Amino acid sequence: CFNFDFKNILTGGSIAPGPNFTQTVLSILLANGILAVIGILCGFVGFRTGLTTYSAMKMIFGRKGSTIVNVVNGISLMSFIGVLMSSFASYLKQLYPSFPTALAIILFACCITLSSINGMKGLSMLSNIAAPLLWALRALCLVLTLVNHGGFAPVLAWEPAAGNEISFMAAMSLAIATWVGGAGKTADLTRFNKKKSHIVGGAI
Repeated sequence: CFNFDFKNILTGGSIAPGPNFTQTVLSILLANGILAVIGILCGFVGFRTGLTTYSAMKMIFGRKGSTIVNVVNGISLMSFIGVLMSSFASYLKQLYPSFPTALAIILFACCITLSSINGMKGLSMLSNIAAPLLWALRALCLVLTLVNHGGFAPVLAWEPAAGNEISFMAAMSLAIATWVGGAGKTADLTRFNKKKSHIVGGAI
């Protein structure tokens, strides 16, 4: 459920400028490998203890210490949602300049609330709809890219324009930063898993 919002698409657009096709793909694969390890380890904690991320914090920081950590986590999640609402409104405004920005933000906030208010059932229903649509969108983007640029050869040979490229480590950092917060909270989901293998498969 961490992977069907459009933030990963925006991050992909930020990583695309460089360093080149091969190194860009490698940076994304390595970054996601690191995220998978984090997600698996945190997921095992939830699987074994049956605790949420916030409850598990008490085991590490104690009751008072965990309160501070959880408040910081709550603020970071609010910031995360705020960025998503702002991005949604911004891109919708570019597509439809007459669409009110405030209405776009409220619409997005309502969608998030409706998907969360029913707990795991609501998230499962949303994922069953959004995940296939996201894969279809990605497939369409791939096909259009290949058709409009003459196949794989120009894509593989692509080099960033001078001054626009980013380093290999910067690309990795962007990919990791996008989902490290979600990977660290996988215990919230994996506490419902029946097998460890489901955690590994889900993370990969």
